[in-house]
Amino acid sequence: MESSSMKRLLFWGILCCLVSCKRDKTEHAFYYWKTSPASVSAAKIKQLGISHFYIRIMDVDWDERLQMPVPVSPLSQLPEAIQKLHFTPVVFITNRTFARADDYWADSLAVRLSTYLGSRIARLRPDSAGRMYDEIQVDCDWTPATRDRYFRFLARFKALNKDRKITATIRLYPYKYPDKMGVPPVDKGMLMCYNLGRIAEPGTRNSVFDARELNRYLTNRKYALPLDIALPVFGWYAWFRAGSFKGIIYASELSSGDSLVATTGQGQLRVPGDRELAGKYLRAGDILRSEYPAADDLEQAAKTLKTHIPGIQRVAFYHWDEPAINRYEPTIQHIYDLF
Repeated sequence: MESSSMKRLLFWGILCCLVSCKRDKTEHAFYYWKTSPASVSAAKIKQLGISHFYIRIMDVDWDERLQMPVPVSPLSQLPEAIQKLHFTPVVFITNRTFARADDYWADSLAVRLSTYLGSRIARLRPDSAGRMYDEIQVDCDWTPATRDRYFRFLARFKALNKDRKITATIRLYPYKYPDKMGVPPVDKGMLMCYNLGRIAEPGTRNSVFDARELNRYLTNRKYALPLDIALPVFGWYAWFRAGSFKGIIYASELSSGDSLVATTGQGQLRVPGDRELAGKYLRAGDILRSEYPAADDLEQAAKTLKTHIPGIQRVAFYHWDEPAINRYEPTIQHIYDLF
């Protein structure tokens, strides 16, 4: 009898553990930041176990002529592969919007955006009946000068959308210095773990992602909001001439022939001769600094973030691009498996 009771207790203990583990499993997420439909593989989504997308619906910027905030580049259509998945609509608002707007617009924008967002999503997902999303995310690189107005907008926007969770993106500087930058009045934050360095500085190792730079921002203090994390799977080449930053060149703009550039080491490419590249005029000796995250750096950063950020519920990657997914697929899977 005693043995039978012990077996039952052991059975229920194991069952509870399995249920708890399943419930607490971190969600696999991705950002979709295209302004028009792009290739999205349903097979790849299934293979990576992605259950959630953060979808950029539109930007909001200040129109100097109209003297008001206006929607910019709203998403026109969603790829079929993510039509049926749960998602979080994301709105990027430029910092200059809050630098130019007065308190009236901080309140009015919250009202207008709530109405416009609902109608836009209904057009993108007519079958959703408004319930395919229970969260709205606001993305803004606020500063100490725009903090109060941005936070006023968020408080008003949250009050107008009580039936949904309101989240905000948190860059690493505001994360490290909450006393200076404040903490947004929202339900949750998404810690954006990229764009860590100054792209125009020749001495920058990698402005998109540098694990050593990331570590400088992470502290043991507990942030006043629960946080999820986003890591980068994108990159570009920073273009320099005689130490002066000239712009960004994307991998798609480079010819497939390696003879176009000569490797100098340390992730840099030297232009061997004058040439035109996608409308940009490069000269012999110009330097292209590769700013693609290193796979090992991303995996090490994920381990560090798991230690420093308690209660992560979603691990997201920015952003969905088929060539980048193919390039980073093993890394993406390894990081998802960490959580």
